[in-house]
Amino acid sequence: MLGGVDLVDWADEGDLERAAVRILPVVGQFISNPSLMRIILGNDLSGRLRAFIEGRDLTVETLRKLLSDLILASVRPSAESADIRSARFNAKHHSLGYSVQPESFGSSSMNVLVFASRKGGSGKSTLAAHLAAHVHKPSRPCLLIDGDPQGSLALWNKLRNDSLPLKSAQRGFAELLKTAKRDGVEWVFIDTAPNLSASVTDAIRCATLAIIPCRPGVFDLDAVKETIGFASQVRVPYAVVINAAPPKRQDVESPMVLQARNSLAEQRIPVWGGQITQRANFSLSLAEGEGAREYEAASQAAAEIGRLWLGIERSVKAIHGVRQGAAMHRVAA
Repeated sequence: MLGGVDLVDWADEGDLERAAVRILPVVGQFISNPSLMRIILGNDLSGRLRAFIEGRDLTVETLRKLLSDLILASVRPSAESADIRSARFNAKHHSLGYSVQPESFGSSSMNVLVFASRKGGSGKSTLAAHLAAHVHKPSRPCLLIDGDPQGSLALWNKLRNDSLPLKSAQRGFAELLKTAKRDGVEWVFIDTAPNLSASVTDAIRCATLAIIPCRPGVFDLDAVKETIGFASQVRVPYAVVINAAPPKRQDVESPMVLQARNSLAEQRIPVWGGQITQRANFSLSLAEGEGAREYEAASQAAAEIGRLWLGIERSVKAIHGVRQGAAMHRVAA
């Protein structure tokens, strides 16, 4: 879902050449300046990185180790110059779309997913509902927080035969999350209003990962910039999910989706590699108070939600790895 996870996905699928090409922007500024690269990454890491890019050590395990070491290298504290600190941050930021936020409610025991976008109708409530229904079970407790005054998530939850734990709030997210953590909640899904009000920014600050739904249209693409800008400002991980997309034809994305993906890539915005297609089952299931898998487990809609959830889990795991690595470096320092 995020840049680093996409690389590992491609490597796992045997597409190591694609992964090697994608990793180039991470260190593009260093390749033309070997001295700077050695200062920032060290002789060993810069040498291994060159070997991977040049195809001399092109394996999945090499890629995994490189990604881990690049992330740690980019957050290592030291009394270095402002230029070096900036280069470290830029390498990390552009590769993964996030930077380390040491104080967070998203610990290894509880993860907070915030669905945010200034654009109305982008699919925040829809994705939050389908993902929560996909994940929740007694052994894996979840909490829904409806932070949108429209109350779409709360309405859907009332339609369910077995409603999920839900709170409606436009403020006080920190206290709600502290209580949820004490109660053993593993995943929190926060729906937000289609703006960048104080309520929305407060929710984003608490996120383990901010998920930004985006329809493949010019207005939606423009609208995500403000949300991304704030998430970057407060150093919260984020990723765009292309939602309500035209169906693929012979497993090929529509020109509209390809154009949207290229536009986001040019801005180095992390985007999930899949898409949520415009399907009747997504709306029909919500009208019944169900998620896509509950409504029709074998449907393409359910499969897409399942793939998105897998991407989210991998991304959150990567985020925790970054934070743990940063904490280890701080202790070592």
